[in-house]
Amino acid sequence: YGEALAEYMGNEHIPDLIVWTSQMQRTIQTAAKINAPKEQWKALNEINAGICEGLTYMEIAERFPDELAARDQSKFYYRYPGGESYQDLVARLEPVIMELERAENVLVVCHQAVARCILGYFLNKDAGK
Repeated sequence: YGEALAEYMGNEHIPDLIVWTSQMQRTIQTAAKINAPKEQWKALNEINAGICEGLTYMEIAERFPDELAARDQSKFYYRYPGGESYQDLVARLEPVIMELERAENVLVVCHQAVARCILGYFLNKDAGK
């Protein structure tokens, strides 16, 4: 995917492009071949799933069925034990979002939950969405 993204971005000829990644290897490797300056932001790291970190939803359902049920009741406010909620993640992303508001030509290479929160902000979605 990283090579295809680098090729696509190269063909776009975006002036003064800068790439922001999380500090996690997945995003750094995905962005590595893009011909643009890069910055790593700790705030762009994936949501901390606490005791569920690294587990599939099926494994969570088997090991922590009560946690999965609680998460399904209120995904935005649910906080993984030892981890974060989407509400926590939004607070962590506030400085990134403020910088994005002021910046031009930034490509953010991040994780699903992070992308969901950033996109939700710029599309004016409420927490329930």
